[in-house]
Amino acid sequence: MAEDIQLKTFTVLDLKEYFIHNRPVGLLSEKVINQTRAYATIMNPYVTDSMVVVSALFVDGEIAAYTYVFPDRLVRPDRLIYWNTVLYVDKKFEGRGYGFIVIGQMVEIYGDDYFDLDAVEASVENLKYAGLKVDYVEQYNLVQKKINKESFRGKLAFFVERCRQMHVSRRRYLERKILKADYSLSYSRFMDDGTFGFIRQNSEGDLFLRSQDTFNWILAHSFGEETPLLNRVSDSCVFASSNEVFHFYLVSVLKNGNVIGVYLMKRTAGGLYLNYLYFSKEYRNEVFLSVAEHILKFQPGSFFTANEELALFIEKHKLFAHKLVYRKAFSHPLSFAFESGNNLIQAGDGDNIA
Repeated sequence: MAEDIQLKTFTVLDLKEYFIHNRPVGLLSEKVINQTRAYATIMNPYVTDSMVVVSALFVDGEIAAYTYVFPDRLVRPDRLIYWNTVLYVDKKFEGRGYGFIVIGQMVEIYGDDYFDLDAVEASVENLKYAGLKVDYVEQYNLVQKKINKESFRGKLAFFVERCRQMHVSRRRYLERKILKADYSLSYSRFMDDGTFGFIRQNSEGDLFLRSQDTFNWILAHSFGEETPLLNRVSDSCVFASSNEVFHFYLVSVLKNGNVIGVYLMKRTAGGLYLNYLYFSKEYRNEVFLSVAEHILKFQPGSFFTANEELALFIEKHKLFAHKLVYRKAFSHPLSFAFESGNNLIQAGDGDNIA
């Protein structure tokens, strides 16, 4: 018997009906998009009820593949674009081209306004088939040594590593510099006009500049959420939002009462992720010291940043054992002019807000 294959789109209004008003909407369910991500999409400041945000393919009523997008009203370049945020194909249906079909449907809808950042290689191939150009940008992941502290050898290695850290002169020198530094910090969950004004003045090297409304949407309605009893959480959607630890910090660095740096930092159980970093060049050292102070405070297993200067600064002071260069796929329309290395793509660009 022939399979019943259905390619469906779901709009923002469909998400509202299903997730807010608890009304059935065709084959839409939390297997397609989970509640947290759906709610964040609904709260995006640039959506409209009629906007298509999900493409899903069903085989005999079972979800086989899906992808989502969300709109991003950029200040620079001055345009509305649509970021791809996930691509999923059930393993039972791999090799049938379903990933290409759902991506292709979104590309057909949004054309030259469709972008993707940080897709896995399997997804990259689908994006290429759909007609997008793929470039790669370098970002930096600093990581600690992985040590199994349960075994005797692991306990010994852990002790040796702690001793190494305690006696590394560069690290001690950094701690002394932080103690003598005269910057102060301000934390917030809302980006005001003054903070965004500082970002505008210090983002000339960025390929994209997100709007103030988008930054506040990220701070208030992330795709991720903290779920302390992670072992009790049952996620039916493959792209879950649950994290044992999940915090955003909007940090302003001040000197003599004036803002000299702004960054948006995400903290999870896995480490620290510096989504955005802006600073006055003359105060680069103070801003970098403030980031390093957060690392010393949280002792994360890893630290991710798009800023090469900062990565070198952290590496120089031996806060992590290794520095890894991460090549992030950047998929964009053929009509979009891009030269790798000439413009900074921030670590939080695209859908990297979860």
